[in-house]
Amino acid sequence: MALATSPDPRDLALVSDVKSYINPTLGSTDDALLQTLLTATSRWIAQYLNRNLNAQTYTEVRDGTGTASMRLLNWPVVSVSQVMVDNAVINPAPNQTASGYVFNPLTGVISLRPDIFGLGGYFAKGVQNVRFVYVAGYNTPGMYALGATVAGAPDLPAALSMAAMQLCALVYRQRDRVGDTSESVATAGLERVTYFMGALHPSTKSILDLHREVVPVDGMSVAAFGG
Repeated sequence: MALATSPDPRDLALVSDVKSYINPTLGSTDDALLQTLLTATSRWIAQYLNRNLNAQTYTEVRDGTGTASMRLLNWPVVSVSQVMVDNAVINPAPNQTASGYVFNPLTGVISLRPDIFGLGGYFAKGVQNVRFVYVAGYNTPGMYALGATVAGAPDLPAALSMAAMQLCALVYRQRDRVGDTSESVATAGLERVTYFMGALHPSTKSILDLHREVVPVDGMSVAAFGG
């Protein structure tokens, strides 16, 4: 396996952060290994959370639900550039009462308002008849390292960076004791040390579960593209 030598935009922490977490005096010998593990664990965290975290543009083609609101697959939402229903373009609502679409940046919910005649205001039922184009996600440490941040996107929550450091450190430490659950250590007397050998430490899991996507999303016949 080739080791990574540069950050990835999906990285939820930096190698320097992981090294400080493991041991502030850790040298640079394993920097490439740590970068590889950090990128891998960051991707694993995104899969565990059932959501993408790094800010980018998404296109979703969804089934219309017949309701006034639908929730996007990725959040927080930075901006929405296109909403289409049955090939008709829906414009953003220009004020708090006018017709058009509005969205909640934190939840990713897009809602339609009817016009003055009560027409529209819902996502007509259909198969892949609704299209969204939008920017969502966080500016991650990896994006900052690459100088590739997205204007207007919030920074990744510090708790998620901490979870990435914890998981990366765990995998890094476990590489030296594959298959070993404990060992004898000679101190004042012979002492038996037991290692945690799970894939995810409970303290890390408790952080991640607060950010996990667990609610089924409506209109789930989806063609979604990020780029």
